[in-house]
Amino acid sequence: MVRFYFCKFVWEYLMAVLQFFGSTTGRWVRVIAGIALAVIGGLLGGWWWLMALFGTLAFTSGAFDFCVPALLVKKPVNGAKFRATFTK
Repeated sequence: MVRFYFCKFVWEYLMAVLQFFGSTTGRWVRVIAGIALAVIGGLLGGWWWLMALFGTLAFTSGAFDFCVPALLVKKPVNGAKFRATFTK
């Protein structure tokens, strides 16, 4: 019984985070954080380039309005369609 409530809590938390990622504010946060990660990773070099890669992914997904983590919960990746699933 405790396990079910824990899973339900995690699921609701994940959906809240994804709903934020899909919002306009979440898109801007992804764009700004992506730029910061890409610049820091590029300046530090070495293995930090991996951070630049993730920053580029975050920037691209925010700029072109698609949400990659939506694939985890089998929701549409397109931003407008993704947001429409939460308004029902």
